[in-house]
Amino acid sequence: MGVFKKKQNNGSDLNKRWQEAYQANPHLYQNDEGSLIVGFALTEDTDSLFLIVPEKQ
Repeated sequence: MGVFKKKQNNGSDLNKRWQEAYQANPHLYQNDEGSLIVGFALTEDTDSLFLIVPEKQ
C-alpha cells in the first residue's frame, strides 16, 4: 500500500478521523532575499491537516 492508501470507512469513522487529526502549525521564516520558507512537523502514520496558504495565517 502506498502513502495515499484508500480505506473503506463509513461516514462516522471518517468524521472521527477529521476531528482527531493533528492540526499542523506552520513555522514561517524569511530569508535575506525576502522569500518565505515554511516548515511543518510531520509524523508518520498520523492524520494531519495543513493550511493551503500558510503565509496568510
